[in-house]
Amino acid sequence: MKINILGINLDNLERDALISKTESFLTSTGFHYIVTPNPEMIVDAQNDTEFRDILNRADIAVSDGFGIIMAATILGLGKINRVSGADLVWDILELAKKRNQPVFLLGGLPGIAKRTAEIIKDTFPGINICGAESGGRLAKFAGEWEIETGLIEKIASANPSILIIGRGHPWQEKFINDFKARLPSVKLAIGVGGTFDFICGRIRRAPKIMRKTGLEWLWRLAQEPMIRLPRIYKAIIIFTYLVIKTRLCFSRKK
Repeated sequence: MKINILGINLDNLERDALISKTESFLTSTGFHYIVTPNPEMIVDAQNDTEFRDILNRADIAVSDGFGIIMAATILGLGKINRVSGADLVWDILELAKKRNQPVFLLGGLPGIAKRTAEIIKDTFPGINICGAESGGRLAKFAGEWEIETGLIEKIASANPSILIIGRGHPWQEKFINDFKARLPSVKLAIGVGGTFDFICGRIRRAPKIMRKTGLEWLWRLAQEPMIRLPRIYKAIIIFTYLVIKTRLCFSRKK
């Protein structure tokens, strides 16, 4: 079942069902991709039609962020299952090991993907990490991509079944959309934002109690105040305003 929050369709799957569906992608033919919309992404999608369309065409759109639960309550949509992209990536890696599917890691600051790959190999002995690259700036402006020369060819020649991109939205989602035709071996792609930083220890993830109570944003703000402040403003203030505005408009129409 899907629910719609501010124009973005989200799959309301329990974690076991989500993992089962993800595994089915690895045993089928064709390309599939998963997105993990959070409040900040949903706000950005309001004014970026390309990004919004990519999110809504995804094979699975996972609700990521405590704000999604809050929005569903305000909008009268009932209970929604939340699964963070940072947690889902571990499930995907476990499936990769189980199914012997090669994984390519892309994104992060220079050296981060390679450090992340080593930690993943230690965690899942025998897993096939077929490549790990930062990819350079990895951004798209005026329809043109700024990426390392030969990057697409390097990924394609590694023949990954799974592509995990840690670049941040909307670039990771747009990269998947724009280059999927040139990566024929990929069965599953997902953008995971700053998850590589968590895995390799460059940034410490918030304690579980803060994640469960919706206070992870405070932890991230304390670690990277200059980077996080504008993003948190967007995710908390602007997102909440848009949700309440939508609720009030809906109430007036009834």
